[in-house]
Amino acid sequence: MKSTAMVLTAPETIIKEEKPVPEPGPNYARVKVIWAGICSTDLAIYSGDYKVQLPLVLGHEFSGIVEAVGPGVSPNWVGKPVVGEINDTCLVTGDPAPCAACMRGLPHHCIRRTVLGIDRHDGAFAEHALIPHGNLHRVQEGLSLREAAFAEPLAAAFQAFVGFHIEPGSLVVVLGAGRLGLLITAVAKDKNLKVIAVDPNEKQRETAMKFGASECFAPDGSLPEKIKRLTEGLGADVVVEASSHPEGLNTAINIVRPQGIVVQKSTPGLVSGGIDITRIAVNEIRIQGSRCGPFKESMAMLDRHILPLDEMIRGEYPLDRLREALEDAAKGGKILIRVSEE
Repeated sequence: MKSTAMVLTAPETIIKEEKPVPEPGPNYARVKVIWAGICSTDLAIYSGDYKVQLPLVLGHEFSGIVEAVGPGVSPNWVGKPVVGEINDTCLVTGDPAPCAACMRGLPHHCIRRTVLGIDRHDGAFAEHALIPHGNLHRVQEGLSLREAAFAEPLAAAFQAFVGFHIEPGSLVVVLGAGRLGLLITAVAKDKNLKVIAVDPNEKQRETAMKFGASECFAPDGSLPEKIKRLTEGLGADVVVEASSHPEGLNTAINIVRPQGIVVQKSTPGLVSGGIDITRIAVNEIRIQGSRCGPFKESMAMLDRHILPLDEMIRGEYPLDRLREALEDAAKGGKILIRVSEE
């Protein structure tokens, strides 16, 4: 049997390959991918802005069904609908001598990790993917695999609020009401925070209101004054940068309050210049990077069916039209890939 994979061999160059169906090794499972989502990281890698080792099968947001398992994995997984985390760490691969990061409780920063669809581990834009069983999460009855494909980005949205305390009612400004920004907006609203979304696209601003934003603004020169006016001159308590714009961090620094928190979520792959480091020091601004997040909270929210996911989905493509799908995704909105039939 053969398995179709869409392989990125160079920036903006994807070829269709027919490969043998992969066999799972110890502690791994083979997942038949049903749905996969395109995110800004995929686009940055595809364009060449985000440098990774090629060739590579992109795609790290997925849902599917376990087809086979390797040694050390319970056969009870076979046939189960699943989603999966993306970091292949010492702990989930069963390394008998974990690295220093894993030993210190930092598995997402495992020194030896590979990352699904990003770093030396072929991803979900293929009919089959090999996933460490420690990264698998069951999809509960009542949640479709189409909805479950949002588990990974929603977990990343939850991670935006990990590592610090924020009081209910605090003001959060989300820069970028795109694929990730909408989910961050929904998580913030669910935490009883006041959310303002910022995006140049009017339709995205309208969608952000449906995801829980109380107000939406365009990212023009009046933005700092608008935020000051709403906060009696103080600034936002937290600003989450999810715009994928290299200058987004500067914008965040200009609208966050003294001793406020800037969370850098987007990964555009480009270096941001001209950062006002004096302002960071004088205003005692905390800047926090944020990437992968908790699947438990993500799956629990999806199981509640409170997210208007159809409002953010702009299109669906079959696997063999992946290049077209990526180019379409660059225009905004969420694009899903229907990889296989259930």
